[in-house]
Amino acid sequence: MMQEQQRDDNAFDFIIADFKQPHIDGVLFAGDLHNDASLDPVPIFIVSSVDLGDMQLLREINIIEAISREDMSSCLVGKIKGHILGKAGSMVEEFQQRMLPAKTGVPHILLVEDNPVNRKVALSMLEKLSYRVSTAHNGQEAIDILKLYDVDLVLMDVQMPILDGLTATRLIRDGADVLNTAVPIIAMTANAMKRDKDACIEAGMNAYIAKPVHRDELASVIEENLVRLQDPSTKIKIEKVHIN
Repeated sequence: MMQEQQRDDNAFDFIIADFKQPHIDGVLFAGDLHNDASLDPVPIFIVSSVDLGDMQLLREINIIEAISREDMSSCLVGKIKGHILGKAGSMVEEFQQRMLPAKTGVPHILLVEDNPVNRKVALSMLEKLSYRVSTAHNGQEAIDILKLYDVDLVLMDVQMPILDGLTATRLIRDGADVLNTAVPIIAMTANAMKRDKDACIEAGMNAYIAKPVHRDELASVIEENLVRLQDPSTKIKIEKVHIN
């Protein structure tokens, strides 16, 4: 339908999508539209009864507003009017800017960490290193994000609820419908025994960082793996980094 509307020069001005749908949720639907190079970007309003999380990520796939189901009757019409009247122009311009090719020179890192304190510390380090960072709270969230975004590197905690880092890495390497099955994955764990290193190797991780994490060492192992990414002949190699 989207292709037909665009071909007839009658493209939609915006889309209202329910998050909860029978076959594909609203966010994955928006991601599919975003990944279709034949379609022009269209602003999307998502209606949901649950918190959809990081709006920065959502705006990258054209979702400019997430509206709760409870507030739909009072908010949705106003949001649409604002868009039509151009009052949401700056927001639309923002998401269109985010539609530029992902490879803009600033590496995009996915930080996967369930502990809120550890996540906050690591996020602060990465932002100070001038990386572009997205976050996930467990391995399943990481896989869901990697289905939509071709990030440059993943920092993966090993022990997490719902889906642990080792299992998530195996699924990523085996396909799991992600955009890049060869994305560099660096393990982060407090366990520093040889068997832990062997488990990371078996799962397909590229490097291993022992917690607590130090910014300079983190920068070094990230940079090394990003450099390796540029060489297509590079094979997965495990590297253990002790951080004091």
